[in-house]
Amino acid sequence: MRIAIVRAAMTASGYFVHPYLHPTETADGSRELWTFVGKPKMQDWPDEPPVLKAEPPARILGDLSHFNCSGVLALSARARKLLGSVLDRCGEILPAQAMDGTPLFLFQPVPDVDCIDEERSVGDRIRRTGALSSITKYEFVPELVPAVPIFRARSNIFTVEGRDRKEPGLQSLAKQLGLTGFSFEFVWSDEESSCEP
Repeated sequence: MRIAIVRAAMTASGYFVHPYLHPTETADGSRELWTFVGKPKMQDWPDEPPVLKAEPPARILGDLSHFNCSGVLALSARARKLLGSVLDRCGEILPAQAMDGTPLFLFQPVPDVDCIDEERSVGDRIRRTGALSSITKYEFVPELVPAVPIFRARSNIFTVEGRDRKEPGLQSLAKQLGLTGFSFEFVWSDEESSCEP
């Protein structure tokens, strides 16, 4: 296996331990701040880190948390410090904070990468157009998979693992560094007999 692609996801068991993070209302009521479409946002990001609320609030925040905007990870200060050099090359890191003032960071891979083979992928399709509305079995175009270890496609965060990669992906790093919160789901390999790495 040269390439394996893994999707960052909150598993059902993870949900019972760690909360989801949601954006709070901005002062002007605008939702623009929380619209992530794979384009850089740092230039327009507020000077005062925006507040994220955890639901349910009693649960312990993980180092890598689900943020209620597709294709964005919420990071603890520890995860930001340990993963910073990798994340900086794959996207942008935006400062935020928990309701109690705890520093948090939002990681958005940029740009969106068009490397999913939509014709061969399996999922629900829009009857009128045949376009995929959701995917249950991913297929990728190997030549279009980016050289970076973390990327975003169709509003999902993917990490690339594999023997021919010079650096580990997010899944390997999270395990090696003991980061908590997220689970990773194997979704595709460039070998014909796709088996989990």
